[in-house]
Amino acid sequence: MGIMDFDRAWKLVSTYPAKAAGIGNSKGSIAPGWDADFILVKPNENYISAIASVYIGGREVAKFQPNL
Repeated sequence: MGIMDFDRAWKLVSTYPAKAAGIGNSKGSIAPGWDADFILVKPNENYISAIASVYIGGREVAKFQPNL
């Protein structure tokens, strides 16, 4: 069980900061026509180990494997 739902958390880390920085018309949401820069995270992982992939311009630029 999390502290808050995903929609609210997303707005706190993406939508609201983009709007505050004056770039909310092209960043802060995943939608057609918007910039596609984002990280893909694994649920139930902590901090840096949660990052699975990094995308810039809609293309994967980094992929992280778990430490074995």
